[in-house]
Amino acid sequence: MKVGINGMGRMGRLALRAAFGGLHRPHDDPRRDNRLEVVHVNEIKGGAAVTAHLVEFDSVHGRWNTPIEVDDERGFAVGGK
Repeated sequence: MKVGINGMGRMGRLALRAAFGGLHRPHDDPRRDNRLEVVHVNEIKGGAAVTAHLVEFDSVHGRWNTPIEVDDERGFAVGGK
């Protein structure tokens, strides 16, 4: 399923991590192998570099060990996607 995330606050960052498998899930969780494809992220407070920084460095969950690259001021990639 293709999804877009509107805002990279606490919930937006958690949704993005969940979509890319960045959250630990128990083996018996039916959502463990979700098939979400994030196609758009909207953040009003800054561009792609700010959004990538918000995703990579989280005050609660710590640093996300997935490569996050800023393509240009309008896009970023998480884990090459």
